[in-house]
Amino acid sequence: MSRERFTDFDFGLTVLAGGFHQDWCYTGAPEDVALESIGSGEGAAALERDVSVLIGSELGDGQIERLWEAATDENYVFGPGETGRGLLRRFLAVGRDWQRAHGSARPAGDPAWEDPELRDRVLRAVAAAPLGVELREVLTVCARTLSAELAFRLLLRLYVAGMVSVTPVDWHEYQQISTAFMLGEHVIEMIEFLVEDPH
Repeated sequence: MSRERFTDFDFGLTVLAGGFHQDWCYTGAPEDVALESIGSGEGAAALERDVSVLIGSELGDGQIERLWEAATDENYVFGPGETGRGLLRRFLAVGRDWQRAHGSARPAGDPAWEDPELRDRVLRAVAAAPLGVELREVLTVCARTLSAELAFRLLLRLYVAGMVSVTPVDWHEYQQISTAFMLGEHVIEMIEFLVEDPH
């Protein structure tokens, strides 16, 4: 029997990206936005896991920067001397500090979430997505070598951030992928308003 996620809502790096809205600077520094996104020991651990796999990946800093800017709808723009991994390390420190102060509860995992067929479905979804070539390349690396589940959440986040239309066929497939990953109902619902009217 598959394990359930610790939350019905988005989590980790993708919920954090949503926190960088137009007025995020009023919250404070990026670390303050990250702190607001955590909410629980599982949330802190999920953020640590997401950023750790990207920091240790083969992705270049420029690719990470492009991904993060797109995921935040360009509301976060890297300044001079700032790097993608540098920002991720700041988020990593927030997650670890939270766990040291409040305790950690590792999010449940399930071998089914690492199934090669599920990874291939995510890869096909990424290849067909109406995103720029660079973003598709980043998500492909993520799905193939890091975490297909993270790549799928990032794909959904990019749809929302870019207000990209979703075809009914893709919507059906995304619902099935979301169910296979046991993501909460509110994760997939965040793109429902973007689904094209089949009529």
